[in-house]
Amino acid sequence: MGQAKALVLSALLIVLSAVAASAAEINPTGTVKNFEIAAASKPAPDFSWRGADGTELSLKAYAGKTVVFNFWATWCAPCIKELPSLLHLQKKIGAAPIVVVALNIDRGEAGADKARAMLRRLKLDDLAFHHDSQSQAYRALRVEVMPTTIVFDSQGREAGRLRGPAEWDEPEAVKLLQALSETPKR
Repeated sequence: MGQAKALVLSALLIVLSAVAASAAEINPTGTVKNFEIAAASKPAPDFSWRGADGTELSLKAYAGKTVVFNFWATWCAPCIKELPSLLHLQKKIGAAPIVVVALNIDRGEAGADKARAMLRRLKLDDLAFHHDSQSQAYRALRVEVMPTTIVFDSQGREAGRLRGPAEWDEPEAVKLLQALSETPKR
């Protein structure tokens, strides 16, 4: 592990130790080792996307919940590999104050149709379909790498970000999300 990654991991473990006792159990070789805790507690920019039924959604729809906001595309192999872990995470957290939003960024209605077909083919129908056909959220949140997952706290502020894939249903990832959802309001 490089020195920079080790420093990020060390900082993450220190922060998590302070906010949740269970955080000390996070495995340093785990799947969330490059998760970056947000330095500032500013509100997320205003953006919207479409839900499965076509209704317009925003982070305000999830007020009071921690949101695991994942960007994916049909042309992104690591994204596709990551999707089942997001579905399993969604099932594991159940009624917890954490919600998973897997946001597809394929362009236009043809892109939405292609993404829905892929979810069916992969038997991921239970993963709620969200679509950003005009890349509004992608641009507003300055996503640079696919996949990217951004965790928002219960007040709609960015709590952290992971650029690249992860196994979100692994115990250390679930502990991380639980710790972030229990973090005192900043």
